[in-house]
Amino acid sequence: MSTTDETAGTSPAEKLRGWFTGRLPAEWFTSAPEIVVDREEITLTGKLPDPETADDEVETAGKE
Repeated sequence: MSTTDETAGTSPAEKLRGWFTGRLPAEWFTSAPEIVVDREEITLTGKLPDPETADDEVETAGKE
């Protein structure tokens, strides 16, 4: 077991990005979310996929 701190020298945002990486479902965002750390607040911003509509279901049903 290593006694060195593997996170030494990393910023708080980088540490949080690593923490969030394995915890957020991959299908929530279309790309990696942006993480902003401001004292006591953490803001996570990302692009969500377009919602499925009734028109999407009709097009999908027609392709089967």
